[in-house]
Amino acid sequence: MADLWKKLFETEVGGRPVKGDIYDEGGYKITTKQKSDYEGIISKDEFNTVIIPPADSGTPIEIDAETLDELERELIEHGEFSPEEAKAIVSMF
Repeated sequence: MADLWKKLFETEVGGRPVKGDIYDEGGYKITTKQKSDYEGIISKDEFNTVIIPPADSGTPIEIDAETLDELERELIEHGEFSPEEAKAIVSMF
């Protein structure tokens, strides 16, 4: 049987829609909208190149992590949520 994401909640935080899913094999995912315009990045090391394209505010984005602590950090860093908003989102899991 295929691994699946299961929706746990759908709400609004900081004026943006927030949907929380949990993976049946472990892991967490938040689907929301980009808060502000994002210029994108290109990162290289000797083995990999990571390209994250630009995104306009309002563009749907997904933020996922293996642990709730990691998810909280990603929500602040990449999701542009305040620490209080990120903590509130993570507490819904």
